[in-house]
Amino acid sequence: MLRFALFLCFGFALDAGLLRGLLSLKPFGPITACLLSMAATVGLCWLFFGLLRAGQVAAIRGQGFRYASAGSISAIVSVLLSVALLTSLPTINPLTAQALSGLAAIAFGLFAYSRFLRNR
Repeated sequence: MLRFALFLCFGFALDAGLLRGLLSLKPFGPITACLLSMAATVGLCWLFFGLLRAGQVAAIRGQGFRYASAGSISAIVSVLLSVALLTSLPTINPLTAQALSGLAAIAFGLFAYSRFLRNR
């Protein structure tokens, strides 16, 4: 569970860094930047996780779908919450919206891990 929590925190930090970088570019609005950063984060986390577990292909085959499902649903929760915060509270800082939604997604991901992935 600790490894999964660290992986979620890595994704959260990566997403925050990418969002900050995209927001510094003027052509992107907060919602577009949020969607782009999350898409890039999911791709990079998938690549990073694959590189970490490259030697354990047989072990991943059975668990991979469950891990990918929990991670993908957590990412979707994060994006939906970010967009909801940005549209309902237009004065909120996009990084604050991302931080709040990211923490909620991490909590959701840890719950999903403890409920559906541990001891399987």
